[in-house]
Amino acid sequence: LHFSVLGYPKCGTSTLQNWLDASPELTLHHKELWFSPTYPGELSRMIATLYHANAKRNALYGKRGYKQPGQLYSWDSAVMFRDHFPKTKLIISVRHPVLWFESFYNYRK
Repeated sequence: LHFSVLGYPKCGTSTLQNWLDASPELTLHHKELWFSPTYPGELSRMIATLYHANAKRNALYGKRGYKQPGQLYSWDSAVMFRDHFPKTKLIISVRHPVLWFESFYNYRK
């Protein structure tokens, strides 16, 4: 796993995913993934999911990543990256609180 796009909901992670996925050298899983390292077998399920998704796209030799905006809520996720993916680059998306609230409110209408 070369990189991971993390952030909070409504902070532009989907837009960032689309921009990164447009590059022929980068491959992101086509949808958001959620893995909790506290559940048995979740880490191996995550690795298998990413590997098989990238194999179908013939992208085994490029830079691979995934997007999960909600993963910043979990301390276990930080521990997972530290212990199992120490070289993974983290791309964290943030947004001004007022603009976030406005976007979240408009999204819920």
